[in-house]
Amino acid sequence: MTGSEVPHFVLLSGFLGSGKTTLLLEALRQPDLSRTGVIVNEAGEIDIDGATILSENDGLRLAKLSNGCVCCSMMTDLPMTVAALLDEVETQGLPPLDRIVLEASGLSRPGPILRQLQGMPVRFTLSTAATFDVEQGPVAARAHDEVGAQIVAAQTIVLTKTDRATPETTARALALVREMNPLATIVDDSAPGARARAALGRPDAQLFVPPFEPVGADRAAHRGIRTFHLDPGGALPIDQALEWFDNLSSFLGERLLRCKAILSIEEGPAPLLVQGVGTVFDPPRALPEHVRDRGIVVIARNVTRAELDAIPPGLRAVARA
Repeated sequence: MTGSEVPHFVLLSGFLGSGKTTLLLEALRQPDLSRTGVIVNEAGEIDIDGATILSENDGLRLAKLSNGCVCCSMMTDLPMTVAALLDEVETQGLPPLDRIVLEASGLSRPGPILRQLQGMPVRFTLSTAATFDVEQGPVAARAHDEVGAQIVAAQTIVLTKTDRATPETTARALALVREMNPLATIVDDSAPGARARAALGRPDAQLFVPPFEPVGADRAAHRGIRTFHLDPGGALPIDQALEWFDNLSSFLGERLLRCKAILSIEEGPAPLLVQGVGTVFDPPRALPEHVRDRGIVVIARNVTRAELDAIPPGLRAVARA
């Protein structure tokens, strides 16, 4: 496969009833998104979402994981399903898929799903998206930890049900998701095609570089979720930087929800982008030299600043306040 032929995998999450299937159906109606394979994960025994999607899309390449919530199922289930879906397309002589969308159960947590995808023999690019119901989402976020895990893990958050909500309701939901995940691109667009492309497009189509704005690290947040903005204060040896992120993952484990950093590196002029969801990190990559933002953002649950300070090797990073 050439780089352009490598399929893009989208993990589409969102709590129960937040509009995941509606968003996916919108995407499948777009001609430029037609070469899409779909994996539907139902927590119940009846695959309602899969039946709904198939009823509107003849010939769609659809696979189903109906053995329970995928983040709780056996480690081999998802990789085997992805491989089988790609094999079927090749066996039938169909054009290769541009993307595969996993519509996860509303009760799924993204971290375990992403870990299942590690080490697969099939190469693909990966992004995460989540739907957030502006009316019911804030209530669900207070009651269910899964909502926080889904929103914090998302690179793109699509606000849903905005057509029937007041502007004030939408504004409050927008403020909440921005507080929970300041790294995400938030899509508040009523045009179906535009929001579908924003959620399911390849991440490199438009590089999102978050501003590292001054934010109090000890601000109370959703159910123990805290955002730390760290400033290394200068260029770092690349080995030291990567060792710190490796230890960050090991020390915090499941409490690490999201991390993104743009760092100056002593070995070269180009800034380095390091990012991960949970304990799954993308390979570090250089950004264009004109990118000026620098800093580290760590989103974690039930973590103190003292714990970050204790992670070796010490980066002497200071929290902006």
